Amino acid sequence: MRSVQATDGEVVCYWNYGQFLDANAGPVIAAWDYVESTGDKGWLKERIEQLEFISDFLARRDTDGLVDAVQSGNLNTLKMPGRSCCWFDCLSGGKDGYSNAIIYRAWRCLADLEDKLGRAEQRRRYTELADKLKAAYVKTLYNRSTGWLAWWKSADGRLHDYASPAVNGLAIEYGLIEPALGGQILARLRAKMEQAGFQRFDLGVPCTLVPVLRGDYLTPGALGGPTREDGTDTFGQYMNGGITAAQTLQFIAAHYVVGEDDKADAMLQAMLGHLAKTGFQSRVGGGIDWNTWNGRACGYEGYLADCFRFLQAVPPQPEPKKITFNVPDPPQPIDCCECGPDRPCKDGKVWTRQHADLRIAEGDLIGDCNNGRELLNLCATRGIDTLLYMGVASNKPLVALRTSVVP
Repeated sequence: MRSVQATDGEVVCYWNYGQFLDANAGPVIAAWDYVESTGDKGWLKERIEQLEFISDFLARRDTDGLVDAVQSGNLNTLKMPGRSCCWFDCLSGGKDGYSNAIIYRAWRCLADLEDKLGRAEQRRRYTELADKLKAAYVKTLYNRSTGWLAWWKSADGRLHDYASPAVNGLAIEYGLIEPALGGQILARLRAKMEQAGFQRFDLGVPCTLVPVLRGDYLTPGALGGPTREDGTDTFGQYMNGGITAAQTLQFIAAHYVVGEDDKADAMLQAMLGHLAKTGFQSRVGGGIDWNTWNGRACGYEGYLADCFRFLQAVPPQPEPKKITFNVPDPPQPIDCCECGPDRPCKDGKVWTRQHADLRIAEGDLIGDCNNGRELLNLCATRGIDTLLYMGVASNKPLVALRTSVVP
């Protein structure tokens, strides 16, 4: 742990831990998400130089296309009170596959943001950085002896390969690996899962499919850290091959990218079933943010918001053809539910509950009324083509909310 000064563009990850490469990439991706969903170019124009500032911190650590971590990634070098260079803070360093995949996305996002503001020179710079990273990524990390990506390449030139579904899935999802090779990698990882006896897809997927060497894990005393040199004594616990829903999105999404929709759907449905029955959260310290391969809690946070990210893997359904609709005037007389600037609200009886005969059954959707995509996906999946709007001010959902089927 150290005090981090922001004068060089480094972003603190948590508490005051620095040297996390994905901490700099994350705000750039989040900014792109915001602008893409809102179109708020005014907000972007005010912040574009800040986004460049934190991105350039990463660019200065680019020596051959990939961004190098401060941590060497060499055996027996990751020591308390330090941490690694990414979300998986108990392992990794050097040329880290996880961090560099996220950095690649960040630079693609920043190039697009620059384009939205008409900044051609800056767009070209971040496009070139992303292209250079992609050109070096597979060449550096692909392990021909296993047929998938190693997690990281340390400063001493060694590949540290733990058969990681998270790292390989992320690279395939983000386009660092072409779909043809990606499909082969996913098939090999599924075969490795079957060989190792993994079956609990309802919990997610393990972060590694083989034990992490003691020399590659944060020491001493880190959660899940092995005492045996080969890592077998704690395999399946925490970051030594434990399962977390927080890092399963990439593996599911990668299957959709390569056209293996049936396999992606099966994993997604298994996790949705577990979410409905048990959930992925508990009290703080409850630990079900991580599980062993037999379903025993082995985490510590209890509630980890990342565990719900797998829901982003739900494939979007195509939007139906839009139609025009001339909204009729509301029936008279207008009651207090139609109040407005020229019709002040009236005092009166309020509702305290739904009608007793309205029951919520298994399979019913309690949806976000401002999330039309959620409702559209449900209707497409279940073959629903007609919606009947009922209730107080039912004309409002038809004209004002994003769940409306008419413009």
